[in-house]
Amino acid sequence: MTTTLAKRVKESHNYEYQVCGITIETSAGRYAEVAHIKPLGKPQNGRDMESNILCLCPKHHVMFDNGGFYINDDLSFLGLEGN
Repeated sequence: MTTTLAKRVKESHNYEYQVCGITIETSAGRYAEVAHIKPLGKPQNGRDMESNILCLCPKHHVMFDNGGFYINDDLSFLGLEGN
């Protein structure tokens, strides 16, 4: 993922996390991480484009990468309390 694309996704969400809806403020400004919904490369063949990227907090990024929750085709979350 390019730095420009990651920054664009973060800015388009105003650094608000798509799962928990919060934002972390640091002395350097707002902080966010990004993750591909459908991983790049085989066998998933995800694309490096905004519609395939989430803006996440560090906790949910780790959970997502390790199968702690999933995203349905309608972009709803599966496996998270309250969702």
